[in-house]
Amino acid sequence: MKELIPFQFEGKEIQVITDEKGDPWFVAKDVCAVLGFGNPYSSLALLEDDEKQTIHSVEGLTSSRNSNVVIINEPGLYSLILRSRKPEAKVFKKWVTHDVLPAIRKTGGYIHTTPEMSDDEIMAKALLVAHQKIADRERRLSEVEAEVVAMQPKVEALGRIADADGSACLTDAAKVLQLRRIDLISWMVTHGWVYRRPGCQHILGYQEKIQQGVLTNKVSTYEKRDGSEGCSYQVRVTAKGLTRLAQLMASCLQAA
Repeated sequence: MKELIPFQFEGKEIQVITDEKGDPWFVAKDVCAVLGFGNPYSSLALLEDDEKQTIHSVEGLTSSRNSNVVIINEPGLYSLILRSRKPEAKVFKKWVTHDVLPAIRKTGGYIHTTPEMSDDEIMAKALLVAHQKIADRERRLSEVEAEVVAMQPKVEALGRIADADGSACLTDAAKVLQLRRIDLISWMVTHGWVYRRPGCQHILGYQEKIQQGVLTNKVSTYEKRDGSEGCSYQVRVTAKGLTRLAQLMASCLQAA
């Protein structure tokens, strides 16, 4: 949680805590007091798990005796308002939607002022809120830029594979993928890319993979010593196939 923001509703304090995304969470005991719930715990028990959470008390928070505080998000707040029979519930909801939430979302934090504060003090507090919001935005931008820089070598390598012309034999494909040839073949057999015919040492690509454009079966003819013609078969991996293999193997490593 990021910042504690105190509000006043008809003389009663409503404390709001904004999280790192700037979303508001309302202190449950404050809301229950306004809505007239005699037993807040039974009311909170009716909320969904994603509508509430328990946090350790933050600095400046007016809480109960223990240091754990229950807070609720907007959906949780509206659920409690709908359960309240007090006439003030409708007024409270209008105040939240027309005053509290717009103030938080417009400034990135509610600027709590008092009649005793001078114009200079109010301006200084407003500048502090604006500075914090800019700093948070710059930090998030820096994190995104760092992720992009870290990913760039992988993106460039994958791009070189995908843009390559022609196809590669299994030996060259294994080198590109930084594998031993035998390990690549084993993986492709296990995952239904290639197979061997019974009694034959030739490796062939499944027709499905050929139709997908990830493999090709290259057939070459040659002249035998006795003058007859023979055929040799070779599985080759296309640029598209190399890209797909790199992606699949990366997924397997992450899942392992």
